[in-house]
Amino acid sequence: HDLLREAAYETLEPTLRALYHARAGQWLERSGEADAGTLAEHFRLAGDPVRAAGYSARAAELALEGGDPDSVLLWADRGGAAHARLKEQR
Repeated sequence: HDLLREAAYETLEPTLRALYHARAGQWLERSGEADAGTLAEHFRLAGDPVRAAGYSARAAELALEGGDPDSVLLWADRGGAAHARLKEQR
């Protein structure tokens, strides 16, 4: 199942992939998705560094509160990368 999903995903054009991630992230936001990491990842893959950075920061905060230092580092790194992309776009 995972291999089939990955193969289908790879056949999508990058711009279409980004559009689908943006739509999924927006839908999840409207639906009240509580997992900041899920939202951060969709917006990262959508090419939306503002939302990706914000949700990455929130995911890092939640990981810190949960005592998960590896996840804190992961989300802080991804948030920093999103912030850097934002600066590049300006």
